[in-house]
Amino acid sequence: PRFPEVLYAGTSVVMYKSRDRGARWELLNRGLIEGEVGTAMALGVNAISVDPHDTNRLVIATGKGIFVSRDGGARWESRSVGPAVPFMTAVQRDPGDRMTLYAGGDHGIFVSRDGGDTWTAVAAEPSPRVVRAVAVDPSSPGVVYAGTQKGLLKSTDHGATWSRIEGLR
Repeated sequence: PRFPEVLYAGTSVVMYKSRDRGARWELLNRGLIEGEVGTAMALGVNAISVDPHDTNRLVIATGKGIFVSRDGGARWESRSVGPAVPFMTAVQRDPGDRMTLYAGGDHGIFVSRDGGDTWTAVAAEPSPRVVRAVAVDPSSPGVVYAGTQKGLLKSTDHGATWSRIEGLR
């Protein structure tokens, strides 16, 4: 990373940021939850994606959907990935294109080509599944993997089509 002193961490209800390699932490909740932390419904920060060229640009996958920050977590904005607010479990930035992100959750796999502002569902063969993890191959542009409750899926065309990887146990 270009800024190794900047760290982010998420818990079941809050986000934190350290500017000094973890010596001190600050709370980052504005726009994430309503009310007091002790009484707030669990946000569940499940995954964090930090732009490698600008640590102020963040995208997080939570139990209440996708949130984006452009100011290092001082303010957060919810981003819709569909008509319902899905439980999101994964978000991964494409190492070859920092504006492209892949996310997964209880309604399948989604892609954003504008840094997380807008999201589009991408079809998984034979049907969308609950996605628990997403990984982008850093050495092969366009190759994306998704770990689901039913197995491992692979796309070789930036998420346009998906196939199941057979023979895994």
